[in-house]
Amino acid sequence: LKVISLTILGSLSQLIITMFFGLWALLILKPSILNAQLSGWSEWVNFVLISGLIGFAVLTVFYFRIGWLTRWIEKIPAIKKYIWLIHELEKADTTLLIRLLSISMFRYLVFATQYFLLFRFFGVKVSWWTGFWATALVFFIMAITPTIALFEIALKIVVTERIFSIFTDNTVGVDSVTTTIWFVNLVVPAAIGSLLILGIKLFKKDEAS
Repeated sequence: LKVISLTILGSLSQLIITMFFGLWALLILKPSILNAQLSGWSEWVNFVLISGLIGFAVLTVFYFRIGWLTRWIEKIPAIKKYIWLIHELEKADTTLLIRLLSISMFRYLVFATQYFLLFRFFGVKVSWWTGFWATALVFFIMAITPTIALFEIALKIVVTERIFSIFTDNTVGVDSVTTTIWFVNLVVPAAIGSLLILGIKLFKKDEAS
């Protein structure tokens, strides 16, 4: 159970990186989005940009003050008996948090590189500059949009199609890239994890017998 709080810290680090690049992407691609006159998009660009900046600032402060926040929560009598669940967060100093952000950024760039390589493979003709920021905007929208894991791929295909339709007509290629990324980064690891869990259970069963 203690690991849950550390997992949340890792997810928060990844969200901060995703919002950082996503907000830059929205700012850079804003003229293209407005010129394309996508239905319903022009109205929310400024709202998302402003609210996203506020959210990014709040999350960043929260992230770098996580130790202080944990010590403050310890003083609340009602939840004092559950404080052991987040006690490990007190050990997260600034150096560790920056290292975690660096790892999250590296992971982010790996995903972006996957998209770039698959764009070339499926013949989607966009420059690396446009492709990177359009992909960053996709990541950003997916990060701030509540969704169920089962339907995430469908939503991602729709969002990616709409954004990249500004820069390319190859919707089949864009859909192929999105589906391949989903399969490689989600389905394959899930299958491997399931096999490992099954292997551990069988191993323990053999030991018991």
